[in-house]
Order: sequence, then C-alpha cells, then structure tokens
Amino acid sequence: MKEIENVIEIYNDVADDYYELCKDNLYHQGKVEKFLSLLDGKRILDAGCGFGKYSKFFIEKGFEPIGIDLADDLLKIARRDVPTGKFEKVDITSLPYDDNSFEGVVAMFSLQHVPTKLLQKTIQGFWCVLKPSGILLIGVQEGKTEEFIAEPFKPGKKIFTNLKTQVEWRKLLGTNFEIIEMEVSKTESQMDLAQNNILIIAKKRDTQAVFAASYGKLDSSGPKLSTEITF
Repeated sequence: MKEIENVIEIYNDVADDYYELCKDNLYHQGKVEKFLSLLDGKRILDAGCGFGKYSKFFIEKGFEPIGIDLADDLLKIARRDVPTGKFEKVDITSLPYDDNSFEGVVAMFSLQHVPTKLLQKTIQGFWCVLKPSGILLIGVQEGKTEEFIAEPFKPGKKIFTNLKTQVEWRKLLGTNFEIIEMEVSKTESQMDLAQNNILIIAKKRDTQAVFAASYGKLDSSGPKLSTEITF
C-alpha cells in the first residue's frame, strides 16, 4: 500500500535526526505512567515503537515490552540503544500474535500514519491480542485530514498522515474498548504535525459487550468484530 510504503521510507530517511531530537524526551510521561498503573501484568505491545524510547522506559519500570515497527533504520537504533529489549519487524495493521497475549498495548503517534480503511482492523487487532480487561494507550495528533503533508524532518518530502478528531476516535474505539479517559494537550514537540495531541486510555471490552455495542443484542451467531466505521 503506497501510504504505508511512504511512511516507512520517510522514517528510514529521518531515523538518525528523529532519534537525536527526541531521544531525551519521553512525551506525555504522566499519561504513560497512568497506563502502567492500570496493568494487571507485565507484557506490553509497543505498536509502532520507533527507536524504542517507550520500550526502554517500560523495561526500566520492570515491564516486558515487545516493540514492533516496519522501519528498519529505526529498529536498528532501538536494538542498539535498548540492548535488553525485544524488537520485531511487524506491521501494526496485521499482528501475528496469539489472542490474549498482552496486558497492555501502546500506540504512541503511530496510528496517525494508518489509512482510515485499515484503522478499524488495526484496533480490532489490538483488541484480539489484549488479555481480558487489558489496557490500551493511544497518542495521536488532532486534526481532520488524510493526505500527504510536509515532513518537518525532511524538507521537500511529504509523509502520509491521517489526523482525526476526538469524536472520530470515540467512534473508532467505542465498539471494542471502554474509554477510561481522553484528553487533549498542547504538543510537546516542535516537530509535530499538529498543534494538539489526543491521549486516550481505554479498557478492552469483553466479547459480549463488543457484540452488544455493535448490534444491541446477542444471538446464537456469536460476536462479529468487523463492523464498518465510516466518516
């Protein structure tokens, strides 16, 4: 898919610059610590881990993350910078892990590079790999656009970006997850693509709750997790 290929290419191109600018800043640390406090276990999927700064923080706090990304140059930095970490080249829109594998899933500023047509599938994938009552942390930039926009780390280049509003994120998550809290804060990085960030902590709904949220009642056909979201 051209959008995903573009994102991989750009992040490989800017990997070193991105690392140097962002390596010492754990953006939204308070929200990350709140997420960790809600986990009933140690396994975390760091979905779109980049150069591994959140995985590094999780390890320091005694958790067991697996960081996944598709940008080889970012993964190379992560493995160098976090030698005790586990990093794999995996597409966040198509997870290979067994159901109920993780107590937590983190997607910090990675979902904003997923096309709308793959977002619901991606969120359902998070739901599947989370254990019952597992916790999801999402960080995204706020907006209402889906296009190739100027990449601040690479003048003259454009990166695919999919920015959505709070209302749209509630709609995307509402079937599979119970939102615990959602807040908007000013960006903490001069290189962000938007002025505001949306931070969301949500809990995995059980199967019956997912079905009820989708269809309003249960029947013998069982749950269906492929409800179509339109904007």
